[in-house]
Amino acid sequence: MNSRGQVFALYLVVLTFVMCLVVIGMYFVQQKTLDSSVILPKDFLVMLDRQDVFDISEENLIFEACNDSLASLGENMWGNESLAKQCKSNFLNNLLKDEKSINFIFDGLAVEGKRISEVKEAFDTADEKINFLNNAYSFGFSEDKKVLKIGRNFDRILRLKADDRKKINFPVDVEWKFNRALELNIEEVKNGLRNS
Repeated sequence: MNSRGQVFALYLVVLTFVMCLVVIGMYFVQQKTLDSSVILPKDFLVMLDRQDVFDISEENLIFEACNDSLASLGENMWGNESLAKQCKSNFLNNLLKDEKSINFIFDGLAVEGKRISEVKEAFDTADEKINFLNNAYSFGFSEDKKVLKIGRNFDRILRLKADDRKKINFPVDVEWKFNRALELNIEEVKNGLRNS
């Protein structure tokens, strides 16, 4: 057998082993010096918690507004659009007084896929806020006049960023729609709770 062939085979084994060690060494060196920071969904989870609190607060304000409207106009007005308008007006006035809810709505608000803060300084006055909320919320009765239908429709954009912004940072904009539909009958409004 040729001795040069045996030496060459041994050389290939040693070379392969050395290259494996080099690759493993480079991996560990890169892990120590890698400048990137992971985007955490913490802000998104906080926003979901804030949305839950907002939904509960919103529902309480809706029941309060509907009860006030029923008390002032009378139960015989149930199914009349003037009662729905009165409920909406009372609700929007109560909503504007609730600072936490207003901050939730207008913080990160988006119109046509852009944050309001990026487009212009908007909603500085109460009139601008009431006009937006008037379009975002709808109150009306079903065709059979037994159910009050309440809808909400607005968009939000949340920018997720890494905690350590000195490192490489890839912010992610998350856009989602805050749509909601409630259907209430007169008994639910009077009792202050929903059956469903």
